[in-house]
Amino acid sequence: GCFVFFRDLIVHSMKERTVVHWIVKKLHLKLSGVVGLVTTAWGGVHFLVLKPVLVPRLLARSPLTAWACVPVELFSLQAVIAGYVVSIAASDLLAKRTTSLLGKRPDGSISPVRYAMFLPYHIGLTTKLRLERSGEGGPVDGTVAARRDGGHEDPFNKIVDGLYLGGWPANDRLLPPRGKMGIAICDVTCELPRRAMSSEAYRVVPCWDSHAPVPEEIDSAVHWVLGKLDEGYAVLVHCAHGHGRSAVITGGVLRRLGVAETVGDAGDMMKLARPLVKMNSRQQAALAEWDERVARPRHMHEELFGGSKKGR
Repeated sequence: GCFVFFRDLIVHSMKERTVVHWIVKKLHLKLSGVVGLVTTAWGGVHFLVLKPVLVPRLLARSPLTAWACVPVELFSLQAVIAGYVVSIAASDLLAKRTTSLLGKRPDGSISPVRYAMFLPYHIGLTTKLRLERSGEGGPVDGTVAARRDGGHEDPFNKIVDGLYLGGWPANDRLLPPRGKMGIAICDVTCELPRRAMSSEAYRVVPCWDSHAPVPEEIDSAVHWVLGKLDEGYAVLVHCAHGHGRSAVITGGVLRRLGVAETVGDAGDMMKLARPLVKMNSRQQAALAEWDERVARPRHMHEELFGGSKKGR
């Protein structure tokens, strides 16, 4: 919870050009670095301040009272270890190979064992997202642009007919209107469990926050989304907030649909419908690389990605 809070503080501060922005810029901090730093700070406060000060005072009162600190000690230790592991796993060096670390399965569920191992991380992340969603109301038709008042935005927004881009749907109320065949979800996260269970079709593209799927994953996801649109589904493409990872897939869909002539046009279309969409340089590069391959002749595209796929 702490590192998610401080990560957002840094992101927003960078937009506002504050002192924190200068510090981040000078230190070249990335998400994994922020997680590691905050985890270290939490561990330092606990083991250098709380433990040597609080525990002796409780022991002075009663040994039984001190035993109450044991669960706190264990949970704090687990939080520190989980924070460091996630920080390392989400680093540039390992992010592509560690998307299965948290135990997310193809159906969107998370292994109970892995969930228990990273419980502090999951509690902090999902609680933060639920609190953010608490001030939001679902748009009537999915076309309402992001609300600037109070910093809230719509859970999802319609990009083109049948295609929606949004944040993590914590429940069925945060899903878009149903299509003729129902709702299909393309989930571009590796850290969030599937909670909206009323969708008829589901696909996960595991990816860490601030990173991007590789071109082969983008291509496969784009064709899956296009297929569901053809079948009459309303398709929601989502990540945690609906700003980066999911925008990569949605941008690819817009290019293959032919409604966006360039990757830049696709980004503009998404921002028009959902103003807070912003792909980072890594995500823009991944989409551009995929787009460059897809723009090649059909036979070369099939050689690059394998198999024959119907384009649009």
